Amino acid sequence: MKKVGLLLSISILVAVLFTLDSCKKNENIMEKPNVDFSFTIGKLTVPCEVLFQNKTIGATSYTWDFGDGTTSKEINPKKTFSVEGNYSVTLAATGKRGTASLSKQILIEASKPEFSTFTDPRDGQTYKTVKIGKQWWFAQNLNYSSGGFCYDKSPAMCGTYGRLYQLKDALLASPPGWHLPSESEWKQLIDYLGGTAIAGEKMKSTTGWAVNTTATNSSGFSALPGGYLNGLFFDWVGTLGFWWSSNKYYNQETGWRIELNCNFADLSYQYTATDMYYSIRCVRD
Repeated sequence: MKKVGLLLSISILVAVLFTLDSCKKNENIMEKPNVDFSFTIGKLTVPCEVLFQNKTIGATSYTWDFGDGTTSKEINPKKTFSVEGNYSVTLAATGKRGTASLSKQILIEASKPEFSTFTDPRDGQTYKTVKIGKQWWFAQNLNYSSGGFCYDKSPAMCGTYGRLYQLKDALLASPPGWHLPSESEWKQLIDYLGGTAIAGEKMKSTTGWAVNTTATNSSGFSALPGGYLNGLFFDWVGTLGFWWSSNKYYNQETGWRIELNCNFADLSYQYTATDMYYSIRCVRD
């Protein structure tokens, strides 16, 4: 009888321990965060601010990864996307028993460029203009006859590519209400278009380049490769495009310029001698 009672006691103890262990496991499961979130719905175009609504249950802290190298610890963050793309947004939530995460895709589309025209009161020439981000730009190279040269001194080339100017003339060539862009204004444009690695393909015209495999002209900037004049000879038309900024450097002997190459999607910029002849794009005051 004692033996039977002992076996019964052992059975009850095992059952209790099993029940407690099951409860503990269920407790672990219950306390692991149930991650969920939502965000602004509808068509999203850059630049846009997106509000993320955290719907997670059972968490005490949060880490958001917006898929573009930026993060947040806020519960319901707001995020401004300035570059189009398909972003994978991940929310990692931590509770008493561990961390869980959830990822969702968010598509940010490029805004369509807004076009207009401007007629230069000095000579009556009309230029196409484009709004990119918050800036208004000429969508053509300047072709004002005061200073500068047509490529190969051919008027027909001026009609296509505009004129090439030394920096001293470029600083004075813009029409009323417009000016030669500064380094910071060029960088504002480049940053808006996603940075130097991809801005070039969005700025280049889809025609007029010797090789044009990457050009989309999604910005409407319509850059054409006007080449340059180095004082002795013209070169690189159809292959390279160069544009002045208003910034000078090194005792006024060099100026800042950007460059687009028919072979690459990226854009480069550097200082160069001010007696070189390059194209001009005007930006509105």
